[in-house]
Amino acid sequence: EFASAAYRIGHSLLRPHLPRMSANYQAVSPAILLRDVFFNPDIINQRYMIDEIMRGLASTPMETLDQFITGEITNHLFEERRIPHSGMDLPALNVQRARDHGIPPYNDYRALCGMKRATTWEDLSRELPPEVIARLRRIYPSVNDIDLFPAGLSERAVQGGLVGPTFACIIGLQFRQLRQCDRFWYESGDAIV
Repeated sequence: EFASAAYRIGHSLLRPHLPRMSANYQAVSPAILLRDVFFNPDIINQRYMIDEIMRGLASTPMETLDQFITGEITNHLFEERRIPHSGMDLPALNVQRARDHGIPPYNDYRALCGMKRATTWEDLSRELPPEVIARLRRIYPSVNDIDLFPAGLSERAVQGGLVGPTFACIIGLQFRQLRQCDRFWYESGDAIV
């Protein structure tokens, strides 16, 4: 659930292009579309390109974490320029990967994370906006069929956080387990460490 769904939140944060900025932080045109950099390492060999991209990335805020994902990775992921419509859909791949990995539905994680298991669509209204519930309702036959990735990505963020309660729970559990299972963790109390 961590690797197959919750930690894929970064896909929502991607901008459709790599912004470029000059040495005095003025925008350089054109910005580079993400589709133009997949499997194209030669782009960085252009004069000043690495510096311009690094300045642009460092001074441009990320996208908002929400259910909206740029078309650059929903329609043009790994697209071959000479083959129309050859791009892949990363969010669809995320959903399918989670299914392949046997990740239980969203409702199971609600229960695991201390929220009420939804029995009706209205039970989701505390965590999900009404327009999201309406879209999920058109796609899934039941609240018990909702995939973890789209629902978790669509939750309202917890106070002071980027993610909603389900992904906050899953990410928190994973990092706690990483810390507790690392015998070399500096807070372990082991004198040898």
